[in-house]
Amino acid sequence: MFLTTTLKQPKGNWKSLTHLPIPEITNQLHDLNWRIRQQAVTVLSGTHDQGHIERLIACLSDSHIAVRTAAIKALVVSDTIAVPLLINFLKDAENPLTQTNCARVLGRIGNLLATDPLIAILTAQDDDTRRYSAEALGLLRNPQAVEPLIAALTTEKSPSVMMAIATALGRLADPHAVDTLIDCLSHPNQMLLLATTWALSKIGDPRAIPPMIEVLRHQCLEIQGRTAWGDDTIEDKVTIAARIQMYGGGHANMPENIAAMIARFGESAITHLNKLSQEADPTTRLYATFALSEISHPRAIESLIPRLKDPSANVRAMIISALCRIGDPDMIPHIMSVLNDTDPRVCSIATAGLKKLENRT
Repeated sequence: MFLTTTLKQPKGNWKSLTHLPIPEITNQLHDLNWRIRQQAVTVLSGTHDQGHIERLIACLSDSHIAVRTAAIKALVVSDTIAVPLLINFLKDAENPLTQTNCARVLGRIGNLLATDPLIAILTAQDDDTRRYSAEALGLLRNPQAVEPLIAALTTEKSPSVMMAIATALGRLADPHAVDTLIDCLSHPNQMLLLATTWALSKIGDPRAIPPMIEVLRHQCLEIQGRTAWGDDTIEDKVTIAARIQMYGGGHANMPENIAAMIARFGESAITHLNKLSQEADPTTRLYATFALSEISHPRAIESLIPRLKDPSANVRAMIISALCRIGDPDMIPHIMSVLNDTDPRVCSIATAGLKKLENRT
């Protein structure tokens, strides 16, 4: 039997803090027990007292994350009365943790007075400060932030910060950001790639479709490369594993995510996807077909029907699932055409789809 010992925190009657006078509660903000500090912050939540707000802001740099989180929530509840003090503390470059959490609070409060101060710290030395200032600017949705965010994205080196900037630009949905976001599509970080494709889909500018199609093609071919590994490619495995560790990624659903983002462009993406669905690589055809099946437009459906003769069973299964999901009686002849498909899965999907259509009619 093994005995383990843990360092116990000082005990405190934290449940009874609500019954204490306010001066005593504020004293508990310095207690050695983080639970007591957290409860004291919660009790002071929603305060309109400037002194209390300053104390809560000081808790944004508390040594325990639970206390910092409680302080963020309390200051958000305090709403616009806290904004001037938060902006003042936002300038405290000596304490990046306070800056970072002030930015988080200001973004959630949503007061546009915070726009310029948040733009000013987009060039802060601390990665988290830049990241959360960008995130806050996205939440504010002030068009004034578009150009500074674009400028920051062109010089930023941290993938996590770039991801926050891309997301913010997506929320702002300004076409001026399209070219800079397209440049980010070549970055090796997979999470940044997802954020960038999401942002471009939110903006909805058709200029983004061809480069996003190229990204989808590349991701599909990468899947083919991974599945084709043999014993003689161990060096490539190590190289790619190191790249994934460094940049993030390795997501099996990346092509699906990107295809879904392309589908959000609607009718303007159909021609590009239809061309992609005819390429030699079966994985590429599969995800191009998936994207087409996500577009609710007659032209997209029409482009799927000829692909029912695709040599890949996966592609045929994807198309027949889409036709069954539409629930249009006009699709019945096309669904019936694959009832004798060489792949049992395709036959099964078609049979189940026909039964559902018959029940509806």
